[in-house]
Amino acid sequence: VEPLLERNAPLEELCFIESGVDDDMVVALVDVFLKNPRLVPIKLQIAACEFGIVGCKAIATLLKSPNCPMETLDIPDNFIEDDGAVCLANALKKNGVLKEICLAGNRMTSNGWKVFDKKSKCHVSRQH
Repeated sequence: VEPLLERNAPLEELCFIESGVDDDMVVALVDVFLKNPRLVPIKLQIAACEFGIVGCKAIATLLKSPNCPMETLDIPDNFIEDDGAVCLANALKKNGVLKEICLAGNRMTSNGWKVFDKKSKCHVSRQH
């Protein structure tokens, strides 16, 4: 993956839609981004895939990184539950760059949605 990203950097947008991206793939992708922040896209979309808490923890680590330029994180229709929401919400407290995160169609309950701070600069979307 890294050579492909290198050839196309800097990326405006990177999309994985219904591509079977699971937790292990999200971890691998985030590892590449952490090693080379120049490869982090402005918009990352991983939609209708198969990642959950492990992928959320990896994405949270990326969002906490001071070198993360990502402005939009579009991760609808995955296996994100309340524990994943907590990881992401905590990461947003340390991130001043992300402007929007879409979590529509995940497996979060009202408790998962409540963890997102209403005062956050990041818009949290429940709809596509």
